[in-house]
Amino acid sequence: MWQGVSGGAVFSADTGPILQGPHHLLVIHQSTGASNLITGIQKSVTTDSYLSGVLQFVMDSDDNLFRDFFLDVRETLWYQQMEDARPRVCVPVVCREAVLRAAHGDSTLAGH
Repeated sequence: MWQGVSGGAVFSADTGPILQGPHHLLVIHQSTGASNLITGIQKSVTTDSYLSGVLQFVMDSDDNLFRDFFLDVRETLWYQQMEDARPRVCVPVVCREAVLRAAHGDSTLAGH
């Protein structure tokens, strides 16, 4: 369950997020490269000094939610505030360069 100021959502274990209210999540399609990156992110979250604590709070919650953090059906940690158009994946420090390279090639400072 995700609850915001004016709406909420029910997360089905079989189909993923189903929003109730005016906000919608996009379905994420993965390629093999993106899948490997997501797998690396998922594994690294457990050892990240900040995100590992957030992950534990989400897992200990009754509604799969801690503040604005939640796990999707693939057990990837996401962050989404009520006013955000779509959720953002939580990227551990050790994975940031790989994410920047995947998005920008060799220009890791492009657009930042």
